[in-house]
Amino acid sequence: MIERILGPISGYYIASYACEMGELGEQYLGFAKLCRVRPEDYWQASACAKFSCEELAESAERALQSAERRARMQIANLDHPA
Repeated sequence: MIERILGPISGYYIASYACEMGELGEQYLGFAKLCRVRPEDYWQASACAKFSCEELAESAERALQSAERRARMQIANLDHPA
């Protein structure tokens, strides 16, 4: 299990977390929360949006990156509405 806080990115913070999916072997699932205020950690983060990685990853780092990528896409959409 790993977690990290990124930001600020256009005024937002991304709190992310990845955990091993035990029964599935060494595969990981990543989660991210989009926050307006820098959280202390993933678990205490007050999120305005939540994301998960699109599929299981081979490493915790890749799972984090996948979930964070989805959060970054949301930030980009907020900065440039269609």
